[in-house]
Amino acid sequence: GVDLIPAIYEELWRIPTLKIYCYKRNGKWGFVDDKGLELSPPIYDEIQEINDYIIVREEKKWGLVGNINSLMNYNTETTYDELIPMERSLENGFILKNNNKIGAVIENYIIPSIYDGVFIPEVLGWIRVCKEGKWGYLDKNNEFTMDVSKAYMYYSCWR
Repeated sequence: GVDLIPAIYEELWRIPTLKIYCYKRNGKWGFVDDKGLELSPPIYDEIQEINDYIIVREEKKWGLVGNINSLMNYNTETTYDELIPMERSLENGFILKNNNKIGAVIENYIIPSIYDGVFIPEVLGWIRVCKEGKWGYLDKNNEFTMDVSKAYMYYSCWR
């Protein structure tokens, strides 16, 4: 067969469901598509696949590229202090920590890391968040509300 991706990388591994590859060049990692087109330059110190998600680290900051079924706008910014896998939850996802604030990502639903606490129930229920000492709910637009009738129902408590 014909090589579509040139043999210029130190390492190369495929993410089959996304039809992209992670590559290593000059000690750093990046992404290339299945035709060899560079999607991101080799700037990452680490790339991992955890709980069906692709995460990247650049120096001391982490980024969440997406899950193996879809890229989340192919966001390769490394902005989080920590990405903690939600292994005890029924859903795969991560707790996002940044500047002592907490958020989360479950599949493609992202809760920004602006809260003091996040509660994502193990069974069907409402996502609760704590902001400035007050617990409330998130609506479907990620807006904080005290009105449970406007809450976004989803089916683990992190502080």
